[in-house]
Amino acid sequence: MVNTLANTFRDRQLDGSVLGINKAEPSLDSLELQLHPDMANHVIAALLPRVDWEYGGLKGVPGLRPRERGGHLVLEDVSGRAALRVFQPVGERLRLPQGRRGELAVWRKSPRRLHGSEEPDLAAWQGGSREREANFARDYLLSRMLRRPRLLNRVAKAHGFANSYTHGYSDLVVEWCCAASVEGMTSLLRRSGLTSQPTGLVCAASESFPGNLDLGPSRVVVRRLPQCTIPYDLISEKELTATHREEYLR
Repeated sequence: MVNTLANTFRDRQLDGSVLGINKAEPSLDSLELQLHPDMANHVIAALLPRVDWEYGGLKGVPGLRPRERGGHLVLEDVSGRAALRVFQPVGERLRLPQGRRGELAVWRKSPRRLHGSEEPDLAAWQGGSREREANFARDYLLSRMLRRPRLLNRVAKAHGFANSYTHGYSDLVVEWCCAASVEGMTSLLRRSGLTSQPTGLVCAASESFPGNLDLGPSRVVVRRLPQCTIPYDLISEKELTATHREEYLR
């Protein structure tokens, strides 16, 4: 989910919600995510798997399926046991995306089991037996980022957006300007337990650079850009935000 949302929103967030998430409420066996009210439906549309024929492959999270439980939307993994509840605090109820021309909605086509188009992507995430510990570390690291939206969203306070992306399956990069310092962010994230070693996993120490938060071979990179990214001579911050808000409310 972190991989998908980071690459979906890039630098088009609203009100400082970097992954479209305002709040996370974890418990021992579940997770509840409060989505940004204007970005919420776009979050759901980005996460649910579909084959995009023009793109030439799967988009979204392989194996993810929506369920209604007690009037709430729950996202479940049909290839495992993971599930989480998503909601928006105000406005209309979350809606499932409509089918788009040139796409196959895999989550509708195969609601109870994996679809053949999802298997290659899922295999790439799982990797081989030699990569088990590396994948275990990555899953912990990115899962922990999903549970720390209030810390992550600090980087977007100045303008309401940051820039998020990944390199393949193993990392998360977040860039910003005019907000928190790199030192401050890395300190907050480390103190929150982001890179603490989970029980049963021994990660070799890696060379550390400013802004790198490593757990084994997996990494979160926080990077403050040297100059402001708002092109004042082309478009104002207010106009940019209004354009993004209109896009998400369509």
